[in-house]
Order: sequence, then structure tokens, then C-alpha cells
Amino acid sequence: MKFDLVKRYLIMAVGLFTMTIGIALSTKAQLGTTPISSIPFVLNIATGISLGTYTMIFNFLLVGAQFVLLRRNFTAHHLIQIAVTFVFGIFTDISVALVSGINPDGYVMCWLLTVVSSMVLALGIFIEVSSKTSMMPGEGIVLAVSETFRLKFSKVKIALDVTWITIAAVMSLILFGELCGVREGTVFAAVFVGLFIRAYSAIVRRVKPSEEESIS
Repeated sequence: MKFDLVKRYLIMAVGLFTMTIGIALSTKAQLGTTPISSIPFVLNIATGISLGTYTMIFNFLLVGAQFVLLRRNFTAHHLIQIAVTFVFGIFTDISVALVSGINPDGYVMCWLLTVVSSMVLALGIFIEVSSKTSMMPGEGIVLAVSETFRLKFSKVKIALDVTWITIAAVMSLILFGELCGVREGTVFAAVFVGLFIRAYSAIVRRVKPSEEESIS
């Protein structure tokens, strides 16, 4: 049992690191990053403080928002997200450093890198969710809002993605006078990351047709 738990957390760590590679690649694509990372990325560009640092701060705020929404239903299990956030922030800065040498040349190459980054991010999310351990604060806040106001998870997810993008876009216009860090690639990630996750799930079902549970 203890070995199984360690194994699942190791799988989660692999998933988190893969996710941060996808996010780091999206920042190099120059077409905007993912909705959940858009606010930290705009602040990163504006101040020079690392993307990982702003990612940690933003996710800590999301955990706090869950506490406010859930109140008595906020349990110790939710607090695990704090540790996950800390690790995710460190992984983000490591991944940004690892891809620092990637500089796409031309709009087509930027789009190619955007697609690759979304596929890598989706793979990371798929692995992370497969670990069946904790969840990222971005997922936690969607679930908290969904449970508190009795709304469909998918609708809340879309609404919050739009909210993050809108806030990041407004911040970008105020800070730079133009859209910076939030562009067409952000919209692409919002739509296609979920589709890529479903594709990975379908592949796993074909390889292991006997599995009762899958990720969609």
C-alpha cells in the first residue's frame, strides 16, 4: 500500500513536470500561453520575476479561494494542493530554463510550437490525473465553484478560462498598450488541450481495453 502511494506520487511528479514543459514551450511560441498561465505570464513579462514565482502566487490564491467557497467542506486533502503548487512552481522555472534556447523563426514555426506545447501540456495533465492523488488548484477552483453553485463542471471550466484570459488581456493592455502574452495561441490551448487529453485517453483505452476507468 505504501509503495503504491509512492508510485502514484512519482507518476504525479512526472505529470507535473511534463505540464511545465508544455507551458514553457508555449511561452517560447510567442502566440500566448495557456489560459491558467496567462496572468502569471503577463506579470512575468512586465516585471522580470520568474514565471514559476508568479505561478505559485496565483495558485496559492486559487487555494485560498477554494477555502472561502467550500468553508466546512474544505479538508486537509485540499491543502495538498499547496505542496503541489510549490513543486509546480519550481518545475516551471526549471522547464523555462531548459527551453530557453528555443526561438521559432516565423509565424508558421510559432504555430507549430504552439501545437506541440498544447500536446505536451495535455500529456502532462493526462499523466497527473492518472496518478489519482491530488489535483492542481486550477482544477480545484473549478470543482469548488461547481459544487458551491451547483453548476456543471464543464461550464465553470469554460467560464473561468474566459475570466483568466480577459484579466490577462486587460492587464497586458494596461501594462504594454497591446496584447502581450495573450494571443491566438491562448485560445488554441483553451480549446485543444482538452481534445488532446481525450485523444490520449482513447489511445489508452485501445491499449488497455479492460480498464474500467478512463480520463476524458
